[in-house]
Amino acid sequence: MKRAHSLYCYFSEFSQKPYPDILTNINCDDAFGVYFASHSSTMKESLQKIRDQAELDKQKKIQEVKQAKAIYTCLMDSIKYLSCKCTYEYNGYGSYYITCGKCRIQKEACDIKVNIFECPIPSDHVGALAVIFELQMPIEIRIYRDIIWQFINRPKPNLNHRMYEWLSVPPHGSKLDPFYTGPKNNKVKLLSSTKSVTQTHYSSPLIALAPESDFLYENSLKIQISPTSTIAIKDECLALTPQLDHPDYKQLQFTINNTQFVQNHVIAKLCQCSARVKPTQFVEFGSFRS
Repeated sequence: MKRAHSLYCYFSEFSQKPYPDILTNINCDDAFGVYFASHSSTMKESLQKIRDQAELDKQKKIQEVKQAKAIYTCLMDSIKYLSCKCTYEYNGYGSYYITCGKCRIQKEACDIKVNIFECPIPSDHVGALAVIFELQMPIEIRIYRDIIWQFINRPKPNLNHRMYEWLSVPPHGSKLDPFYTGPKNNKVKLLSSTKSVTQTHYSSPLIALAPESDFLYENSLKIQISPTSTIAIKDECLALTPQLDHPDYKQLQFTINNTQFVQNHVIAKLCQCSARVKPTQFVEFGSFRS
């Protein structure tokens, strides 16, 4: 209880801020997670490690592209003055195509592929803080948020959001998973409504024509979390209100749909009730409603 009270007091500090809700607006200057991560030396250190590794991977990709272009140029230069000598050969059963040396080398050059690089962390500082908070938030806060999320989503606990989980999307999954400190079965996950560029690039850029910049991309995932499905107050009241199925009491359903003092209203509608209802039953019902 002491820890729960400490959490309550901690979150109370944000009650006057524009976006105190930990289930929405997680990627803004005033978001709780951004504030928390900006004051956490552990999270800032992890974020710097991710950025350093991303920059190292980016430089390696640039060198890979340069080497691939050099190999392509070398292969194409070697056949620059050669003529195509592909022929059809015939045997006793039919003909078959024989590729000449020039065409084989040309195909080898054109088949050179280099996959793109995509940074696994947002380039803007606020977005990066939001992501690292989602990866490394204290377990008390994660459980607290999961409980709130499950309470709000109790009408639809298995909401089909059709979104993409950061830790399951390439290259983010392999790069960020080592920094994830939460459980695998948590309810609120870091999601994106769009795929990553790596997922949507089904073919590599042409090594002969594409500049180096065509192989380098910033993070393309949106910073979102598992959505909530709110319920209208009237539907909430209906779900929480007992339903009178007994034929003798069914006409009195309106009296327990709210907690208003409707004694005269109830008396005025007694004529709608079954004639079988005895005075003692009305007394019992009144006690039930109270």
